[in-house]
Amino acid sequence: MEQNTNALVATNNEGKAISSDSSVFTSEVKKFTTLDLSDKDNQIALYNSLQECDVRINDIIGQTIEIADLYIEEKPKVDEKTGELSRKFRVIVYDVEGKTYVSTAYGVYNSLRTIMSIFGNPSKENPIKVVVGKRPYKNTGKESLILTIAK
Repeated sequence: MEQNTNALVATNNEGKAISSDSSVFTSEVKKFTTLDLSDKDNQIALYNSLQECDVRINDIIGQTIEIADLYIEEKPKVDEKTGELSRKFRVIVYDVEGKTYVSTAYGVYNSLRTIMSIFGNPSKENPIKVVVGKRPYKNTGKESLILTIAK
């Protein structure tokens, strides 16, 4: 596969172009990361964490994570029954040791959004220590995952 400024072009065994339309690779997904993606090791770490993470955040209630980096993905979702548009999130947290944690809970996304607005972006030099918790969600009887700052 060759890359040029206009499109990704795949070629078959005879060197003939299969497609020059890169629109199949585009989506309405918004992405954010604190990883330095000019570093090949970070590119590999991000790709691998998108395939599989070490820990689900939902499985470690009460535990502490020292966040060094993170990746956040937001994509639109349409409810097939109502047609209502909503947003789905995937958050991947990288701790100071390189372990990865994943969550699709809105509460984790919202916690990180607030944390970063106060403390700035996490980094290996300035990690943000959080505790994974739950809190009741409105009057539904359900609980929401949250992150609180650890001292």
